[in-house]
Amino acid sequence: MNVLGWNWNGRTLRGLRASENDALAELHGLALAEVLLRQGAAPEWLHLVGHSSGCVVATAAARAITDRTGRPVDRLTLLDPVGTQHALIFGKFQAGSAAHRVDHIWATGPTGFGSPAVYPNVRDEAFTGPAQWSGFLAPGRLDHMQLVRWHIAQLGANPWN
Repeated sequence: MNVLGWNWNGRTLRGLRASENDALAELHGLALAEVLLRQGAAPEWLHLVGHSSGCVVATAAARAITDRTGRPVDRLTLLDPVGTQHALIFGKFQAGSAAHRVDHIWATGPTGFGSPAVYPNVRDEAFTGPAQWSGFLAPGRLDHMQLVRWHIAQLGANPWN
């Protein structure tokens, strides 16, 4: 098992305009795809995971890899993408056809930022976190962030799930 961490956040969030930030996230996804392909990564062995705006990065990379190779990536896991990004992720990039398996897990409640995604070939799952309103008092406790902790714990319990 190899893990590549793609640290893009500091250069991608430029301001308050979501469209500019989404465009930069897409560019980072294309750059990630290029790096993976240049290193000889086989799409059928790739599991791309994105959180929040990182879902745009991961899905753009999956789409670019699929388009270049003609082979979808194995898995795409999307952790609480903001609902307004669904048009990009599931529309423009067609996440459901960019991977053999697409898991969309979104945090419910006032401190989750996602929403359901009912699209072909997308497994949609709601995550009810523990923070609820208390997440507003401590941003690290937002259910948006608790979802990442939960996902990591799930991987530790069963890394092949």
